[in-house]
Amino acid sequence: METATSGKILFAGEDITSMNDLKLTDYRRYKIGFVFQFYNLIPNLTALENVELAKQVCKSPLEPEEALRIVGLKDRIHNFPAQLSGGEQQRVAIARAICKNPDLLLCDEPTGALDTETGKAVIRVLSDISHKMGKTVIIVTHNSLLAPIADRVIEMKNGRVIANIVQNKPVDLEGIKW
Repeated sequence: METATSGKILFAGEDITSMNDLKLTDYRRYKIGFVFQFYNLIPNLTALENVELAKQVCKSPLEPEEALRIVGLKDRIHNFPAQLSGGEQQRVAIARAICKNPDLLLCDEPTGALDTETGKAVIRVLSDISHKMGKTVIIVTHNSLLAPIADRVIEMKNGRVIANIVQNKPVDLEGIKW
């Protein structure tokens, strides 16, 4: 997200590590959607208004209502964050990220604060975004139980890659035990 300390970062054939600060800022703004463990929703804005914020900073956004429909919240667009469950708040955060229509969606512990069933619902949404919308979704998690459902698992220890496994036949989400 900032500057690589070594090596190169390539995405879709583009060397991100060679970008200056201005280009890197633009790249993050237009090409990457971020989903944080803590939803970072603005409490005095509705779900729709929280998602509309993303539309204001990108070139070819999805309509905010469409982003909320994709995450299963079309009937909750006028609710404030305090009126939403934790899973619904996380899905608003995902809708805000995909509203930008990014090529890459980075998710930091998106199920960390959620119960099992709500966590599965959020992972299902992220899986659909990847497979149905053709977006690259990276989930950073300590929950190794999610590994079987991924197309690729990169395991790290002490800042180093210790495993890089391509899974040709990932397990369906319903097939894992939490």
